[in-house]
Amino acid sequence: MPGFDGACTVNESVKIDHPKLVKLLQLAYSAEKAAAFAYIGHAGSVRNPDEKVAIKQIEMDEWQHRETVLSIMGQYHIPTSRYYEIKYHIIGRIISCSCYVIGWFMPYYFAGRLE
Repeated sequence: MPGFDGACTVNESVKIDHPKLVKLLQLAYSAEKAAAFAYIGHAGSVRNPDEKVAIKQIEMDEWQHRETVLSIMGQYHIPTSRYYEIKYHIIGRIISCSCYVIGWFMPYYFAGRLE
């Protein structure tokens, strides 16, 4: 190709002008925290050590998902949403605490809904 020297940069960041996508990424980032909190409560409410370990792994996966979403947001200069962070922090803590009261079904249900 005339004028092409073979050099290519792939680390350039791009700003996205797509409000629905921005909102979805912000929501996903914050909801991962809520899901992780829910799994913390769930792990604390079960007695079986093997279940605790498995649930702890799921919690760690949620934190990793959150870091992955943040990395994607950073590539596109998308800020986190303070509103979603507060909202989903509260939701996650409520679900976490409720694990000790409402049994095993509801934490799974709400964690799935947050995903």
